[in-house]
Amino acid sequence: MAKPTLSLIKVVDIRDGVFVMEDGGLRAVIEVPGVNFSLASAKEQEILISIFKQFLDGLDFKVQILLLSRYANIDKYIDILQERLKKETEPLIKFQLEEYINFLKEYISTHHVMQKIFYVVVPYDTPEAEVGFKLPLGKKAEVKEEDFNKKLEQLKIRVNYVLETLGGLGVQPRVLDDRDLLVLLFEMVNPSVYWQTVPKEVFDALTSMR
Repeated sequence: MAKPTLSLIKVVDIRDGVFVMEDGGLRAVIEVPGVNFSLASAKEQEILISIFKQFLDGLDFKVQILLLSRYANIDKYIDILQERLKKETEPLIKFQLEEYINFLKEYISTHHVMQKIFYVVVPYDTPEAEVGFKLPLGKKAEVKEEDFNKKLEQLKIRVNYVLETLGGLGVQPRVLDDRDLLVLLFEMVNPSVYWQTVPKEVFDALTSMR
């Protein structure tokens, strides 16, 4: 008999900016902007490789690098341009804005423009989880508040290392908050054509269930 999708999800809670796993482990997720490596000069490429190597060499814990690919959604960007168009009084600039907006709409409608989203998942596991301990079916680890706070502090040390090291690439990594984590988990299980387009009513319903 096939198992329901829910049984494959090991997250039991989202709080304080982390996923709480059923075995008591924690997961923080860091969004990392992409770098166009091919456009960098040879010297810049060497620097990027050196920094990334430093990041990998300095790790004394496991990380997961997650890459998602979705169709780009530029509706919000077009809305910003539309607002700018309403306020513009210069005829030439107004004409250029109209042409640009029409070009974007037509291009998106006829081309598959993809967006790449990069994440680094930083874990902090219980000793039992690190050696492959599995709970009996249907059981969940009970996480005491004191234990949770201790794990969270240790996880933050790891997260800070990732932020500081990858920040040397010239990007600004961002730690996902509770809302971001909820949307990420929902869209991983329910992939939509466009990224981060969960309807507000769906998000409100998910929030009320927590």
